[in-house]
Amino acid sequence: MTRRFNYTGRQRITGDHFEARLISDTPLLAVLTLNLKDLRLEPDNTVIIEPYVGNVSLRLDCGTVSALAVPSPADLSELRTGGAIQFRVKITGKDGRLRAAGERIRLTGLDEDSGRRPLLPVEKDILGEEIWKVRVTQNEAPLLVLNSRIPSVEALLVTDPVFGGAIVCAAVRRVLEVLAEHPHDDVWQPDWLEFVRPWAPDVSFDESMDEQELNDWIDTVMQGFTAEQKFVTRALGLPGRSDR
Repeated sequence: MTRRFNYTGRQRITGDHFEARLISDTPLLAVLTLNLKDLRLEPDNTVIIEPYVGNVSLRLDCGTVSALAVPSPADLSELRTGGAIQFRVKITGKDGRLRAAGERIRLTGLDEDSGRRPLLPVEKDILGEEIWKVRVTQNEAPLLVLNSRIPSVEALLVTDPVFGGAIVCAAVRRVLEVLAEHPHDDVWQPDWLEFVRPWAPDVSFDESMDEQELNDWIDTVMQGFTAEQKFVTRALGLPGRSDR
């Protein structure tokens, strides 16, 4: 199994350091909060925040580490494209090299609790002819993206067990694959390990596991998760459907 290591010394900026909360839909305004106290940075390092949707982005110059000047609220109206707004945070030294960075930090909506972080947030974006995709890496928390062109697509995810089950099962399995590769990281992995523990309580990633054992662990977790969600049972209960 492939293992990835970061030899650059670049520090990671996460949602614990940066928060963007929507406070107005018209105009599109967000309060931005950045706290860098627990990072090892030079006072004169430059701070930049980039809200973006797909290939469209804005650049917000935010001063230096010792003299932060984060624009708040920030007007994001230029990014109203129908896609999900996310944020990059970049901190560079005088030589232009990155000292710390983070991206795909999501914008918290008007009706969301900023203290509540869902395991698999759902956002909409322009995906061409793809219905959905899941974005997750070792350093970026899982995000389920639905095609914004499909009417009521978020409601379908919840109300249609065939549509929702097909997407959610594949998305969760993908997250588990990344989790199995990087179980000891502390970005999003601890929350997911806690989530899956009821279905595989005896598995310890401190012990050496080969690829087949990891695949078996994923299958065990998926069996427990799907049994709890009852996607097939709910699908068979829909009008016009039966188990025949």
